[in-house]
Amino acid sequence: MITIHFNSELISLEKSITVKELLIEKNKLENFFAVILNKKFIPQSHYTTTVITDGDTVEIVLPMQGG
Repeated sequence: MITIHFNSELISLEKSITVKELLIEKNKLENFFAVILNKKFIPQSHYTTTVITDGDTVEIVLPMQGG
């Protein structure tokens, strides 16, 4: 079992999974703008190959309006 920070919440997962698998599990696949893994932007083209491991921090960043 691994523990990660997901959107400032500590969660446990059975094993390491890819970014895409996490987004599917958390129902975030359609409603997100960007994924930040350990303070680094992850391009959508890398979601299926980027693995989340114990202690990682994952943030979903939504678009904001402003000026």
